[in-house]
Amino acid sequence: GTVAGPDGRFRLALAAAGPVRLQVRLIGYRTLFLDHTASEGESTLNISLEEEEVTTEEVMVTSDGRDPAVAIMRRAIARRDRNNM
Repeated sequence: GTVAGPDGRFRLALAAAGPVRLQVRLIGYRTLFLDHTASEGESTLNISLEEEEVTTEEVMVTSDGRDPAVAIMRRAIARRDRNNM
């Protein structure tokens, strides 16, 4: 498997030339299954995905007003003698 970069480009190294089945996914787009015959060397595939609406259940975010990073930093400072090598 592989992951595409922000521009959508990806590189997939295959053990040998021959038929492959690709699954292309991105949130907000319909999953695409693509049968392709890979050849020796590099090849270019232009793939287009269809948009698909994604809905989720409501998410409730709450806070007690404290920044959790402050507690983490305080613990790290308290342990700095043990953590420094």
